Amino acid sequence: MLMSELATRTGVPVPTIKYYLREGVLMPGRPTSATRAEYGEPHVKRIALIKALSGHGLSLAKIKTIVGLIDSPDESLLDALGAATYTLPPTPESTTDTELPIELFAKTTTAFS
Repeated sequence: MLMSELATRTGVPVPTIKYYLREGVLMPGRPTSATRAEYGEPHVKRIALIKALSGHGLSLAKIKTIVGLIDSPDESLLDALGAATYTLPPTPESTTDTELPIELFAKTTTAFS
């Protein structure tokens, strides 16, 4: 799918997708010409992850750390989990309306396993 289709599927504007690409939180698409690329389901899932993490208050820098851990299979699972947990915000006192950060991380990383 083209970037415009990716924007439609994810509900994220094209300029925001370009920003994610520039910042390295979204992997590049497969080039089809000098100015176009093809995007697929992994891009849709990555944008969903970015939206979920930013929706829970994580900065783009922290999101970049987390997706970097997901993209680095050479690290041990324990090291990656420790680094990701360190990146997540502190647990709120009341969790009635908010998921615990570690639960959020577990849900989002399961989608990419």
